[in-house]
Amino acid sequence: MALKFQKKAWCLEQAHGQGIPDPLVISCGIKANVSFSVARFVEGSRPISADDDRLKVWEKLGSYANILNHLPVSGFGSERSEPGHFSKVSWREVIDPEIQIVLRDNLWQRHGILSDQQIEILQVRFEACAAVNGRPGICQWDICCENALIRN
Repeated sequence: MALKFQKKAWCLEQAHGQGIPDPLVISCGIKANVSFSVARFVEGSRPISADDDRLKVWEKLGSYANILNHLPVSGFGSERSEPGHFSKVSWREVIDPEIQIVLRDNLWQRHGILSDQQIEILQVRFEACAAVNGRPGICQWDICCENALIRN
């Protein structure tokens, strides 16, 4: 887990170096078997109102994504083996375990959540995701409590 935070810290540093406003990581590590990352607080702008041009917001986010996706990195995954090199060699190595978790032990069918036909459709769609052939890039794709920032 600590390696995951080292990767995030490195990625944030790269983004900051390209002029993208982000929280600079002060420290990351493990304390009492708990991984952590401490970052500076970034003051946000006011919330978007109905009068704002939301397209401009999306264009700005897209420009940031474009910068990040052109930073040179190799590999995939949430851990970094060394600066700019991520732990998984291929996208398939990242996605296959995730697919197996979802499809394990017929869990969805046993609990009546998905039918056999729906699982078949899901498997086809997962295979399409796994077959995507793209180059690695820097991406923050999760929004969760782990990423919450608290002022002061």
